[in-house]
Amino acid sequence: RNLPRAKLGYASPLGELDLRVAIADYLRASRGVACTAEQVIITDGTQSSLNLCAQAFADTQQKVWIENPGYIGAQIAFRAAQLNIIGIPIDESGIAPSQRDWTLHTPKLIYVTPSHQAPTGAVMSMNRRKQLLEYAAKNQAYIIEDDYDSEFRYDGRPLPSLQGMDSNDRTIYLSCLWNAMAPVSRIGFMVVPEALIE
Repeated sequence: RNLPRAKLGYASPLGELDLRVAIADYLRASRGVACTAEQVIITDGTQSSLNLCAQAFADTQQKVWIENPGYIGAQIAFRAAQLNIIGIPIDESGIAPSQRDWTLHTPKLIYVTPSHQAPTGAVMSMNRRKQLLEYAAKNQAYIIEDDYDSEFRYDGRPLPSLQGMDSNDRTIYLSCLWNAMAPVSRIGFMVVPEALIE
């Protein structure tokens, strides 16, 4: 009742600015994500973020790498966008592409869950993170970092986000607030490189 009339209309398609500012502050402090509020896009969950990535950042039949085994929701989003899905094996250090994969199956997008691999729970090592970032930049690929369950660490310090380590601005960071709040909140978000905001 007390909101001004301007606040009752359509807001920015990126989401409510105050919420984006709060999320950017939280991500910088808790996950080492290098971002401004302008890079944050509010969605209604990780699946919506994945759908948006699949539709907006790749063209039909372009190659997308996913972890094998991996999150079925990512497969659904990429299949619906008619992308060419390439399953890349994982090991104890995370996704493990070979030089042959980079040469024969150069991806447009690379989907990973580095903090808590779904479904194995593996945590991507620092060496693998650096290697993935280096090769993604060299091949002009974007990494979709699904920071699944990063809030839960039972031993050791949390590893930094890929996005926070990425000096080439090739990482799209996805997460949601259900772990920090509750699933009913249905608030997800993306942090996109500045070149992709528009």
